[in-house]
Amino acid sequence: MKKKTILSTALALTMFALSSCGKMDYGYHSDNFATIDRNGDLLRYDSGTGLGYDDVTIKGSFELYDKDIAAGQDFFLLFSRPTCSQCVALEPTFVDFALRSGLKIYCDPLDSNGVPFVNWIDSYENGGLDSIKQMLATPVVHLIKSNKGKPTAEYKDFSKSASSGETLSTYFSKQLNRTNIYHFSTLGGLEAYRRNNQESLYYLSSGLNDSFYWDEVYDMAKKSRKNLAFINISLFSDVDKDRLASMFPSSHSEDYLYLDGENSDAVSFRSEKEKAKKVISAYYK
Repeated sequence: MKKKTILSTALALTMFALSSCGKMDYGYHSDNFATIDRNGDLLRYDSGTGLGYDDVTIKGSFELYDKDIAAGQDFFLLFSRPTCSQCVALEPTFVDFALRSGLKIYCDPLDSNGVPFVNWIDSYENGGLDSIKQMLATPVVHLIKSNKGKPTAEYKDFSKSASSGETLSTYFSKQLNRTNIYHFSTLGGLEAYRRNNQESLYYLSSGLNDSFYWDEVYDMAKKSRKNLAFINISLFSDVDKDRLASMFPSSHSEDYLYLDGENSDAVSFRSEKEKAKKVISAYYK
């Protein structure tokens, strides 16, 4: 096990690369590099003080991974364990990094025996994910590339070498396409986002079937410099659902698009699919 100072140095190098490269241009650049959305829930935090892994990552599930992979969306995956002393030592630095980068990072925790709580790897016949099974040490960050439905994984082990921080820096500063798509599963992040975005397109999902999003919205959204807020209402508490209804037209409780701004509009992409397509085209024209 490496000392806390070594682990901190590894991610400090990453954060230095992010801050030193200046303002990054978001939106689509190249299919040769990983395309990763942003974690909108992070916008609610002004400080990383007192935050942990659970606050800055998204809880992973096979359904989420499968949707991302099927749609050509890459993502990061963190493995950690409550009993891992190195994970505890790394946590404050990782939280700061997550807040600075704003990238979508799933957390698939391991139990005390090093077994994934969500064992989704065997669901893919392609051998490109074998590296995950081979590297279940903690803390480890994997870059999952969808690779046209045949996912591959590259891992960076923060328990062994500070040089892995330099490698991750290369990914973050030069070899990533960060989209302007923000994912929300909490109301706090969404409220912070809306305060700073006078015009935006909002996709409000029941979490049951997002084929319309992947078929009609995602490709345009990932290439655009205009923002899109993807809201999974199914993950909201009942209280937050009521507050959400006061923010957006209450005639649509879920599965609808809302265009905020001077030419505001709301449309159900279930019952008004063609109109929804026109709203999307007008926004991204």
